[in-house]
Amino acid sequence: MRLYATSPAFQVGLAGAALLVFGVLMRAPPAMAFGAAIVTTIAFARAKSALTVTELRGSGFEMNWALRDRVLRLAVDETVTLQADIRNRSNHVVRAVNVRAIHSSLLDVTLDAQEVLLEPQAATRVGLTVCARRIGRWGLHGLSFEVRDTFAGGDGLFEVPLLFLNPVGIEASPAPLRAMQRSAIGGRARRADPSGCTSRRKGESSSVRELREYSYGDSMRKLAWKASARRGKLLVRETEQEEVQSSFYVLDASVELWAGDPGTAPLDHTVHELAKSIRGAVARGERVGLAIVASRVLAWVELGAGPKHTEAIEQALFAASRCVDADRCGLRTTELARLVFEHLRPLETTRQNSRADVESVALRAEAQLDRAPFAAHDPIATTETEARLRKYLEAFGIETPPLEHGERAVSEATIASVLDTLAKNRKHVGSIYVFGPFRAASAVIRSAVRRVRSSGIAIVWALTPFERTLSRREAYPAGETRTVAEAANYAVHLRVRAAERRNAAALSASGAKRLNLRGPSK
Repeated sequence: MRLYATSPAFQVGLAGAALLVFGVLMRAPPAMAFGAAIVTTIAFARAKSALTVTELRGSGFEMNWALRDRVLRLAVDETVTLQADIRNRSNHVVRAVNVRAIHSSLLDVTLDAQEVLLEPQAATRVGLTVCARRIGRWGLHGLSFEVRDTFAGGDGLFEVPLLFLNPVGIEASPAPLRAMQRSAIGGRARRADPSGCTSRRKGESSSVRELREYSYGDSMRKLAWKASARRGKLLVRETEQEEVQSSFYVLDASVELWAGDPGTAPLDHTVHELAKSIRGAVARGERVGLAIVASRVLAWVELGAGPKHTEAIEQALFAASRCVDADRCGLRTTELARLVFEHLRPLETTRQNSRADVESVALRAEAQLDRAPFAAHDPIATTETEARLRKYLEAFGIETPPLEHGERAVSEATIASVLDTLAKNRKHVGSIYVFGPFRAASAVIRSAVRRVRSSGIAIVWALTPFERTLSRREAYPAGETRTVAEAANYAVHLRVRAAERRNAAALSASGAKRLNLRGPSK
């Protein structure tokens, strides 16, 4: 435990020491006595504060959340209020100042009070307002503040920083899907119409669609003998069958698409529009599937329907923002261990070595996973020690920086592979919606789109918008620029617009329908 002097205490103590030195040099007993009295009072206050805080921590000083579950589910940009109970089990009145929350950088957290008076043997409640700016699983780890003894009824001359980690998980989902999960689909039973949205196509059935002339390759079983005898030529019975319409969605979640301010990045807009499209398909009764791709397939949800299936899609979208795996994370093993160690120390009840090696930190982190709010998957890592560290970070909702060089060069090959897989499964997939960028120079993507079109599947490509500050025309001067910054911004704006037109033209030439995304209005 370390005791720190407040600014007034330091200034008064410095003045007392200077007055004492002045009295000694000038041989002035009154000045010496006054300076010594000030220094003695400061020393007594320090001892009193240390004794009070030691007794406070020994009696039991804790912080708990007024929540039923350890995971709070909310929509992006939704604001919720949490309550934290700070309990003072000692017999002293203390003041907590500079109260602040420890949380993920992708959460906006504000407190209703920055200073709290902690009464003896009582709990004081502090309110927090939480808002998530991006989809994913993020951690609200606890509270931090400085405790001051109310010495002689004052504010106290010394303070002790205290840190209380009590992790709570925040699951932020796209607003359209979160709203759909909260609604009572189909009444209290939360069931949609089992018939779904159907369409008719050629197939084996007893329902006759038309009679047509026999052509080479038709099965003899389809011959309409009586109609052929009446008309004097071979006729074939063409049947049709009903099928539930199905839509498969492909999301390009390359890490560089998260670049920009949280909430306004290109992928933030894309995920929002993807969720709106999925909500509309589910409301129409269609069967929906989802693939999230980057340098590899991050998540795959087969075609299905119903509330549980929609929840599975909602959970799969969290993989788009997860950068903890080795192929998407920009941290090395030593940097991972340092990050885990800083979060791990306040959770441990026993005092551990502050200079622990990577292996011991990984073992200690694995022992604390029971206190984590999330259930982490087995991350991709090069060693078992690295896997333990990455699993700890994901379980506690601690974000990690993505790769610097990005994934777009490899993501295009992954998207092409997914499109080929869906084209081979054309009997079950009715239409494909791809959400992501489209490069006119990418031959592998254009070939994949043509193969999908030749298989009879409709494909719609929703183009990911650029970052908002690069795509707004009103942000740049219409005439002559005045500064170098304005000229640079205007040049970037022109390049963005030219790239959008070039990519849109190449997409139309490949046979896919084009859908421009504008993103949610802020």
